[in-house]
Amino acid sequence: MCGAPPHHPLRVELARRLRLQKSTVSRLVGQPTARGRVERAPAPDDGRGVVLRLTASGQESGQPAGAPEAPPTAAARLAGIR
Repeated sequence: MCGAPPHHPLRVELARRLRLQKSTVSRLVGQPTARGRVERAPAPDDGRGVVLRLTASGQESGQPAGAPEAPPTAAARLAGIR
């Protein structure tokens, strides 16, 4: 996939893939967002949507987005999402 733009999932897409509520996903990314590891941005094609993406700090940390504050099962699910 060389040259392909990175995919930044919508919060609702991430919730669906993880089988969690949108509010749960928001809580899970709250700590990494506060630490500057994840950023939220408006979805380019949907004014109501929120795109989540790792920052450079988040990519360098090597930790799943919800670790270690997330419950183990949710953290394990987040570890598989890229």
